[in-house]
Amino acid sequence: MFILLLLIYILAATAFVRIEFVARVISENFRVKINSCTIFSLILLCSFAIQVAIGITGSSFSISNRDTPFVNAKSFIKTDEIPIFGNVKPIRSDEHTVLTPSAIAQYNSKPQFPVINHNLGEEGQNMLITHMTSVPVWHISAIARPATWGFFFLDLRSALSWYWLFPIYGCLFAFWGVVATISKLDWRTSFLFSLWFCVSPYVAAWSNWPAYVALFPSLMFLCFVYIFKQESRIKNYLAGIVLGVAIAGFVLVLYPPWQITLGYLFVILSIAYFIREKLYQNFNAVVLQSLALSLLIAGAILYCWFIDARSAIELMSNTIYPGQRQTLSGGTVTLPWLLKGFTNFILYSMPDFGVKSGSGISQNPSEIASFYYLFIPIIFLFVKKVINKQIDILSWGLVIFAIFTIIFMCVGLPQEFARISLWGRLPAERADFALGVAYILLCALLLKNPSNCLNEGFNIIALLISIIWIFIVIWAIQCLPVQINKVISTENLVITAILTTVCGYYLASGQTKIFIYCMLGLSLASTFAFNPIAIATNEVSIKEPIKNIIDKDFNPSDTILVLEDESAAAFFAAGKHVINGIFYYPQFDFWKKLDPKGYNKQIYNRYYHLWCIGSNYQYTQEYDFYSPQADYVVINLNLSKFDFKIIGAKFIVAPPKYAVYLEKNTSIHKIFNDSGITWYQLN
Repeated sequence: MFILLLLIYILAATAFVRIEFVARVISENFRVKINSCTIFSLILLCSFAIQVAIGITGSSFSISNRDTPFVNAKSFIKTDEIPIFGNVKPIRSDEHTVLTPSAIAQYNSKPQFPVINHNLGEEGQNMLITHMTSVPVWHISAIARPATWGFFFLDLRSALSWYWLFPIYGCLFAFWGVVATISKLDWRTSFLFSLWFCVSPYVAAWSNWPAYVALFPSLMFLCFVYIFKQESRIKNYLAGIVLGVAIAGFVLVLYPPWQITLGYLFVILSIAYFIREKLYQNFNAVVLQSLALSLLIAGAILYCWFIDARSAIELMSNTIYPGQRQTLSGGTVTLPWLLKGFTNFILYSMPDFGVKSGSGISQNPSEIASFYYLFIPIIFLFVKKVINKQIDILSWGLVIFAIFTIIFMCVGLPQEFARISLWGRLPAERADFALGVAYILLCALLLKNPSNCLNEGFNIIALLISIIWIFIVIWAIQCLPVQINKVISTENLVITAILTTVCGYYLASGQTKIFIYCMLGLSLASTFAFNPIAIATNEVSIKEPIKNIIDKDFNPSDTILVLEDESAAAFFAAGKHVINGIFYYPQFDFWKKLDPKGYNKQIYNRYYHLWCIGSNYQYTQEYDFYSPQADYVVINLNLSKFDFKIIGAKFIVAPPKYAVYLEKNTSIHKIFNDSGITWYQLN
């Protein structure tokens, strides 16, 4: 299977290099006029289709399967999920513990794809308010959530593959179009810039979600430009429909820290392009009708979504976290932390990096991910272009946005301005995403006219500029937390210095193709070992004989309580009704049983992972609860005394260490023990 996958990539790479020959052969033998860019695009689409058919995924969902021996996860050859390359990433817990299990739960729900999934908690959860790629819901808003489309017409294996791959391929095409449109580079170079972004450490570390978020504004920009440049009424209307869906899709990402910054960036980009290309001269009734149609489509989708998600939205907006998060003003990012991306090449090649729990933000592969910023080399190139009068309004717009973003991150904004502008809704480090997008687009714009006549003096200056920058980078790396520095050897620093100097030199000297190949190679080298490849599971269900035991008298309203484990997510994925799991908003009917007067509402009024443990058995109390961090709530139970009838759990799943205490509990009785897990049933 690995050989087949490798052949797919080799075919695409070969086509990229020799595509003109293929185009000529087709034109001569089939009398079909087709350009090389179109052929290459079709090859990419075929690559996507083949991988989806095979079931290729980079998901770490198998972690949940590995930790839950009573859940059956089969691939198409009737074995567990098949690893092909690399190792799963525990740090991607939002992916393998939250979104992927929730998507599978929607698939396994009866009926499938409900708006409210009654298998989670007593009240069920509205699935329309899940963020990022979201989950499949049989609702009109699914039109604007393309990552979930595969679940509606494919088997589970291929659907999970679509779920993982669509953000990459979708962004690859859309961002490719943006780069080509604003820079007017040839299609090959534009594609390489898009590929550079899609394989960057920031995108990979966050489960490809940044690519998915960038897909929508990229598509919005392309449709907006197309409407003003196209004279066909039908094509304009079609572009208006796609624009409307893209607007709705961007809103439904439901992650303000990335939406706000990227929204500002693409508004600036659109206005600057509108002025540069004098698109206002093309304004007419058809353009107005197309734009109005897009707003109508977006409004209809979002209105239907809001009506059916209103109660959940109200609950979320009134939560302590994240609904009532205080206004932030930035200024928390230091220069070394801004340049932390230069450690990615070293750290991502270490299998154990970030594996140990409790190692802090500096050992978190997602938080340490960033872009390879070459600030001094790009400033040098920018100044050179200004002197030569080769700078347009688009470049100025991107530079102003980048400066503003860096000021927000490293210096901070007035709190009132941050609140009004909405930048106060995001932690300073999350602005790194939009800064990286702006940086890549600016590189494309400044390199659209490559330097063909470099003299010796200019070469020396470009080299000196790059050397100055690498000294700053090395200083920044050494200023990072000791947990990072202690694993970076002198040899690794030297390699980083050489690679950065080379990339900086080619950028400062304006040598487009060599620069983009160097940056693409550096990004691929950084993320190659980080991304696992596997064949997705084709079935998630409860194994025998557990299934027979609990299905014997299991009603849809009966619930399972999982003690000291996130196995609840696996049960939920298997289509079973669980009490604990991951909740986007609190279920107050449940909490009224434990906190009748609501004295401790501030603890559970949040987005949270609900854990139930038994850590202190000397209580006179039967239980208490607390929030150890913003997105966790822990219920601490006296396992010998707690009356499980209070929360109505029919089945309790517990690790062996709790057996001696649970066997003293008169509200339950033991029914089964398997794979180190003990099952109890309510009396």
